Amino acid sequence: MTALVWVAALLLVGLAMLVLEVFLPTGGVLGFLSLLAIIAAIVMAFAEQGVAFGMGVLAVAFAAVPTALALAFRWFPDTPLGRRVLP
Repeated sequence: MTALVWVAALLLVGLAMLVLEVFLPTGGVLGFLSLLAIIAAIVMAFAEQGVAFGMGVLAVAFAAVPTALALAFRWFPDTPLGRRVLP
């Protein structure tokens, strides 16, 4: 697998774990692992593809993380756990 595939996979897995952290009560474990995966994707992009590609992945991560969290918190009240927790 090429470095580009690894970067994309790590970024997507990190975002998926970040969204799952909102829905599953894991005590921050998935949040920590998602942070590690996203940082690993950024570091790998800089190391393997150069500064320009690394800055692009960094920009995508800065845009994707808040967007993923906003969507997850928007969907949370519609889940069974959200209906139990929220008034």
